[in-house]
Amino acid sequence: MRTFLVMFVLVGWPVGVTIAQNSDEAVLRSLEWAQANAVVEMDFDVLEEIYADDFIFTHGTGEVHDKTRWFDALSSGRDYLSREHEMIEIELHGDLGIVYGVLLVHAKINGVEGQFRARYVRVYKQREGRWLLVSHRTVDQSKIS
Repeated sequence: MRTFLVMFVLVGWPVGVTIAQNSDEAVLRSLEWAQANAVVEMDFDVLEEIYADDFIFTHGTGEVHDKTRWFDALSSGRDYLSREHEMIEIELHGDLGIVYGVLLVHAKINGVEGQFRARYVRVYKQREGRWLLVSHRTVDQSKIS
């Protein structure tokens, strides 16, 4: 009996961790798509649920917004026509989720329409049982048209 219990603990525990990681990865992947769509639709109710109150956004241009300033920027002069993920990779570290992604963006910003590709890193933190986006940093941005 003792041998069986030890085998179960040694073999069964990693499987449970893998299932939990796959579930958290699916949630983060879903949040990535929901966030991209909510920015295009300007659905601030959805964005409010995704972004943490202490969210920081560092754009590829160097501009930095907190949550309030980002929402204000979306409301005045930034019109995202589409935001499509080309790649999403996720790392989980306990209550931290790190997302590496590439986003193809078609936008009209301050009257100028164009497309660009943004490579980014996002950090999610699990708080009170749910994942919240605490940081976005665009690490590379290239104009397409």
